[in-house]
Amino acid sequence: MDNQRAKIGVIFSLVTGAAIALCIDVLNTHDIKLARKLYSFLKPNDVLLGDRAFCAYADMVAIIKLQCDAVFRKHQSRTTTMREWH
Repeated sequence: MDNQRAKIGVIFSLVTGAAIALCIDVLNTHDIKLARKLYSFLKPNDVLLGDRAFCAYADMVAIIKLQCDAVFRKHQSRTTTMREWH
């Protein structure tokens, strides 16, 4: 028997805890690739929570185009300043 492994991406409802959507790919697939497959299951006004792997401008734009919101931890390579811009 082959000892293959897979990576699973899931969208859970924070209200019910139920799995809303699921995708499976090979183990070395990056998390964001799995997440992008799940975007089609989002409905307007959904809020997507994710870690810093999801904090990419392209993904934020894609999520906004679906009329959804996103809360991601800022990627460690991005600098943040609290200066006012004029």
